Amino acid sequence: MRGQLCVIDSAGKHSPFFTANYGHGCSLPHFAFILPFLVVVSMCIGGDPGLGEFIREGLVKSRNLLIFQGIPLAFILFPFVWYGIFGDDRYLKGEFGIVENATVVFLFIAIGFCVSSMMLTARLRIGGYLKAWLVLLILGSTYFALEEISYGQHLFGWDAGEIMQQMNDQEETNLHNVHSIFDQVPRAILTLCILIGSIIMPLYRKFRNLTLDETNPLYWQWPTVDCLTIGLLVILIRPVMTLHDFEFINPGETKESLFALFILLYCISIQLRLKQKIPR
Repeated sequence: MRGQLCVIDSAGKHSPFFTANYGHGCSLPHFAFILPFLVVVSMCIGGDPGLGEFIREGLVKSRNLLIFQGIPLAFILFPFVWYGIFGDDRYLKGEFGIVENATVVFLFIAIGFCVSSMMLTARLRIGGYLKAWLVLLILGSTYFALEEISYGQHLFGWDAGEIMQQMNDQEETNLHNVHSIFDQVPRAILTLCILIGSIIMPLYRKFRNLTLDETNPLYWQWPTVDCLTIGLLVILIRPVMTLHDFEFINPGETKESLFALFILLYCISIQLRLKQKIPR
């Protein structure tokens, strides 16, 4: 047929897998669309090492941008999009709301990354400082998550018990509603650590052109600049909510979720740094 490109299979018929029809009797092999992808893959695996390395670095930067900047910004914008579409906050706020449950989801995923990172430390034979830190992150994330679901009360609906009801101002089986030492104090400590560790120190190192020395015993513990965006959101959420009250956003729930998201992204950053140490 005039103006038509086609591929004939072994039976002498036009193969639909290999051809695409673009109207006017014109077909183009599907394989042609795969060729650029195969060229990129071949350059990454072998071929031109300089170009392959350039492409790999670009993909890594794009991945990091999506994870460490895209996810925090998407999370903070989500309530606005939800409220703009549905016009109510019934499923956003409260014990069974999306924001509250996202906190628990973030924390359990963070625990998974910590466990995976511990396996990597064994493979890379990295010292005990990082392993101890990962164990502490697992314990802290588990405590945080269990406190959020009141150790199962929100899931199974049991009563807190007479003693706990008297001690807990929300009649829940958790500690953070019993006394400020279990709630406000940990919040303040975590906020201060995020301010120093993920904002002040990364910016100081960046502007002074300083790099972390791997021989430093706290090399793995210090957050990198990847955690800057989520750190800023954690610090700024309260002041912004004070200046402008959005009825569909609960500042307390949102900050708790941002804490959890910070922990998750911090754990992801540790694992990505560990994977960079694996020989290719």
